[in-house]
Amino acid sequence: TPEAAHVMGLKRKAGPSGQYERHLPEIDDGQDWTSPDKTLRIMQSHLTIDCKRLASAIQHGCSYEAMKSYLQSYRKKTVRQNIRKASREVAPSIFYAAACNSVLAVKLFLHYGADPNAMKPCQDGYKMPLLAFVIDHGAANSIDTIEMVKVLLAWGADPLQLPPSLWFPIERPDYEKVERRSQDLNALTGWCRGELYTNLQHAVNLSHRYLLHTACIMDKPREFEIQIAKNHNVAGLLQIPYYLIGQRHAAVQIKHRILQHIEICTPYKTPLVNKISSNLRLLAIKKLAYDEILTRISGKYIDKVTSLELDCSQVIWIIITDIGRQLIETYYSQELKHLTDAARLQEPLNRLNALLESEFRETLSVPITGCIDTFVPFLPFSPDEKLAIVHRYFLDLAATVKKPIQLKKAPKRHIGQCELDTLDDGYLCDGIVKSYYVQELGARSLVQGVAERIEHELYREYIKKGRRMTSHTSKGSIESWTIGTYTVWHDPSKDDLNIFARGGPIVSP
Repeated sequence: TPEAAHVMGLKRKAGPSGQYERHLPEIDDGQDWTSPDKTLRIMQSHLTIDCKRLASAIQHGCSYEAMKSYLQSYRKKTVRQNIRKASREVAPSIFYAAACNSVLAVKLFLHYGADPNAMKPCQDGYKMPLLAFVIDHGAANSIDTIEMVKVLLAWGADPLQLPPSLWFPIERPDYEKVERRSQDLNALTGWCRGELYTNLQHAVNLSHRYLLHTACIMDKPREFEIQIAKNHNVAGLLQIPYYLIGQRHAAVQIKHRILQHIEICTPYKTPLVNKISSNLRLLAIKKLAYDEILTRISGKYIDKVTSLELDCSQVIWIIITDIGRQLIETYYSQELKHLTDAARLQEPLNRLNALLESEFRETLSVPITGCIDTFVPFLPFSPDEKLAIVHRYFLDLAATVKKPIQLKKAPKRHIGQCELDTLDDGYLCDGIVKSYYVQELGARSLVQGVAERIEHELYREYIKKGRRMTSHTSKGSIESWTIGTYTVWHDPSKDDLNIFARGGPIVSP
């Protein structure tokens, strides 16, 4: 898009001459890029794919559709070979897709064999990994890069390419601990020093830290597992844990269960169970009341909401229930809560699943329990997961108030063009968790905390300005707003969350 091209065109230098620059080099290929989509369509007639010109087209704002059409016009094997070869160039093409913050474009490159651990020169002869570039470039241009980081980690980017002192502990890393920083510098992280390290301190936010830490402690899919998933066209199943906050036990359990069913369809399954799960590549998720289960798992079923006819042999039926909630919470408190995040992920839940099955037999009938193929317990959130949830909703709020003011077109917005930031995201999110988290309500209680305290304070301070919005205002500059916390010093014993919001126009240097 033109906006993406504008972002890529920003040249924000960091540090004195000789230090790295936070932008990609402009590609001078002599091509007329007045209409990049049209030029790419013309290039489809060329005999071979040109990754350099593709990168130039991206830099000049070509659309995702044009990019996809260009790559699909060549044999997949040829495209993969050229993109892999281009990954060893000075600035691989995938960097230009990442600079647009286009998740679809980056996924497209990864699908065609681009290296998620690709590198580009940065300073002193070192090379900067794509993962670090995405985070740093996003901070330099006020872009939310959380989804991009998820994609790169899910496709195999190594989180240890960034020094652990940047992302652990999740709540508040100890950046100034010199001996720890010196231990971080190795073959993977030697590039991260000086001003680059300082910039990344400000660029890596709490959600980044959570994703990097979680990717580091999760078991990577085994080669045989990847082969099974790819051959059955369910490779995305292996990436599910990277896109969730919490519930990684559930994601891993479902992944193993589905792959097991696909690969080993045992003959002892009853016809009833075979009807439920005979084809797991076609997924349609339904929530059922208990009295509906036995009457709807065979034959055809007309959905009441969509009026569509479902073939029940191609549906995974899911019962979402509170049965066993107390059992899960008790088991978590006694067996899992005291463990580290890494140890908790490795802990098997066979005994908990057996206890849940027993409780289902007592609460429901035996025939219904016998139809359930797998019990998937949702565990309470860990302390780090609670922080990540709060920060995710804070980023959602930031994205909402950053949208342009609209007084005439729908949806009408009178509060907008605000760039939201925090003084200390760990401290702020921890305060929301301590004041608002209710285990029975889960994430909903944290959403309420963000709305009642951060959103409310921002709104209160915004309307204090007392200005009337006009068409001229809607074309104005972005305002920078900071959300922070303060302590009531006259009463230090009072455990209260005090939040402030202050803002004003961004002043160009």
